[in-house]
Amino acid sequence: MKRILFVIACLAIAGIQSVKAQPSIAALHHARRVTLYSGAQLQTVIDKAMSGDTIYLSEGTFGGGITINKSKIALIGAGERTVISGTVRIGNGDDAINNLFLEGLNIRGDINVSGGNVTDIVVSQCQLYSTESGGSYVGMIRVVNMVRCNLKNTLKGNFTSISLSNSKIKEVSTYHASLNHCNIGKVDSESDDVGNIYTNCIIDNFAARSHSSESDKAVLINCLVSGNTQDAIVENCKKENSSILDENLEASPSFIGNDGTVVGIMGGDTPYTLIPSAPHVSEHKIEVDAESQKLNVTLTIEN
Repeated sequence: MKRILFVIACLAIAGIQSVKAQPSIAALHHARRVTLYSGAQLQTVIDKAMSGDTIYLSEGTFGGGITINKSKIALIGAGERTVISGTVRIGNGDDAINNLFLEGLNIRGDINVSGGNVTDIVVSQCQLYSTESGGSYVGMIRVVNMVRCNLKNTLKGNFTSISLSNSKIKEVSTYHASLNHCNIGKVDSESDDVGNIYTNCIIDNFAARSHSSESDKAVLINCLVSGNTQDAIVENCKKENSSILDENLEASPSFIGNDGTVVGIMGGDTPYTLIPSAPHVSEHKIEVDAESQKLNVTLTIEN
């Protein structure tokens, strides 16, 4: 199902110098009205968004890092070709931030969660460099749910609760994480691996950190794993003596998880893909009307 939004904006939209390259567009959807901005204005769009608003991003590059310091907004890109060139910061003070939804973005920096109480953050079908929690605020909650993402570097930080499913992760270095149906390149004994639970995962280079407390030990359930698991709690796992993931964190598993599907990113209810599942901008076209000196902008929103 598709619906097309026809929007006419004046030629002076900031950051648009030529339509030949089809510049990136941010569309702010508020109260049934769509307002267009150039990719260079993404932070401005976020600052203008109100509770319940959706920001649609076209393909293209959106320069610089951004800060999201408000609740109940959605930021939806068109997939890997929607590039945010810097870090996405969630939270920037003591205010409570909740109910954010990010999907279909290629984030060349980190997702950094910090500040006051940050809860109910969903990151879906995004590619990003790493995920980190920062700061030392008392009572910080940081509840984050990541689904079908590709972490090109490290999952790190002290989250009260973070869950990942059907995601690729180069390296895990975090506290209190629940990982289900993930392909993981490395869990290092020198990293912060406290109380993490791995279920139906494929894990290369596993070396759990030694803990005296049972509650701090890593738990592996129905995993296909290569490495040293002697310091972890292991239940019904298949161990391999050699590497089981290639450089793209791909594998061809034959081990069945406890949900009756294969272990790794293609099992479970949400098999891995970076194609957005939410309505998103599937294409955009910008043409100059020489007579009226306006831009005719056509956005195709695909569900």
